[in-house]
Amino acid sequence: MDDFLIDVVNKKGVAVWAAINEKDEERLVEYATSSELMNRNNGVILGRAIRSLMHGDMIIGSLIIRTNERFFSNIYRNIDIGSGSDIFVMDNKGIVVSSRNPKIPVAEVYRDKKFIEEVKRRYDQGNTVFDYNIDGDDCLIAFSHLEKADWFVISTIPYSYINSESKKTSLNIFVLAIVFFVLAVFLSNIYYTHVTSPLTKLVSVMNEVRKGDLSITMEEVGTDEISEVIKHFNIMLNDINRLLQDIKVKEKQKRKAELKALQAQINPHFLSNTLNTIKWLANVQKAENIESIITSLIQLLHSSMGKGGDYVSVREEIEYIKHYINIQEYRYFNKFKVLFEIEDCVMDCMIPKFLLQPVIENALIHGIEPMEGQGVIVVKAFAYEDTMKITITDNGVGIPEDKLDILNQKPKTGSRSYFSGMGIRNVHERIVMNYGEPYGLQIQSVPNLYTTVEITLPINKTGGVD
Repeated sequence: MDDFLIDVVNKKGVAVWAAINEKDEERLVEYATSSELMNRNNGVILGRAIRSLMHGDMIIGSLIIRTNERFFSNIYRNIDIGSGSDIFVMDNKGIVVSSRNPKIPVAEVYRDKKFIEEVKRRYDQGNTVFDYNIDGDDCLIAFSHLEKADWFVISTIPYSYINSESKKTSLNIFVLAIVFFVLAVFLSNIYYTHVTSPLTKLVSVMNEVRKGDLSITMEEVGTDEISEVIKHFNIMLNDINRLLQDIKVKEKQKRKAELKALQAQINPHFLSNTLNTIKWLANVQKAENIESIITSLIQLLHSSMGKGGDYVSVREEIEYIKHYINIQEYRYFNKFKVLFEIEDCVMDCMIPKFLLQPVIENALIHGIEPMEGQGVIVVKAFAYEDTMKITITDNGVGIPEDKLDILNQKPKTGSRSYFSGMGIRNVHERIVMNYGEPYGLQIQSVPNLYTTVEITLPINKTGGVD
């Protein structure tokens, strides 16, 4: 302890720290107080020389303050840095200043002098962490230097603890890996059962359907999205099967209708052949009127049987009209005459077949026949802007205003066959059905003066709908 007092004096007012234990207490009594009052505990003393105010370099006394070491050790006593680990404070001479471990006594030089030298050497190198073997155990040493007191706070951690933690961590990771593996297998099984397997079956069924097997279906299991897809797939297959059955039925009906149509053509062809025979006989017997009317009838009959397609040129339609008029002239005995004013630019325009015949027939029956004297029908065809106009005017009895309003209304009924009482309403329906609403038929009439039917068509020189 004398060394401590000498050191205090030599420091000339600089604080000096030192550790003491009960072995030093008796020696300090005369300088401090009784050892009984010190409770026989380890302590830390602070000494400082007192200089004269009059003579600055003269030392006139010393101040010594003692405190219990437990106030220092309590700071880090409950710090847990691992099983077998320890923390203590050591001064630059290797004397333990504070310790929570009874095996490292306070106020004594640390038992391993090589350890003290190693700490100092590492400090000089600036390395505060190193490995060291303490009592046969490899330990990790970490320390920190307290500049003002020139102390070292040292911690020792056995590698056995560090390795045990890593082993524990490895074990935990292994257990977690097994848990996640089992969970992954479980989830994969669920995914396969509820998603992959149904989708695989659905693809297989689709391949069978693509090959032509429409009788196959899939069982609906569950209420998830995949089951909903399977449900709609089954509905789709049922709809396809139903549509195919409808198509088969309609095809059978179509074949029956075609057969009936073929059978129906036998009579017109037979009638045409018979009329040709009558025409030959009339020619032989010089009956020119009979030959003329039969010739016109044969031409109209050929047209009605579909010869030449659904569209004809204006030129061909006028020829059909002339044959029709030739037949009607024998019936009405020069009751009427027909005049044609057709511009050359529209002669080759295509129009639906038998478009004008119903209009002329209507003019004969309802306009010319009831009147007295001879009637006149004027047929005109000309180009107007980007359309073609065809007008049929007669000087017959005309149409009453109330009936004319009805005729000029847009029809809602479907068309009928050409030679089954069809009228001008049917002509309008055919035009609208082929070309659309901008085109059609319009009637103007003044009773007992005239009736004009105006037909508006697109200029079409190719046939069909542009």
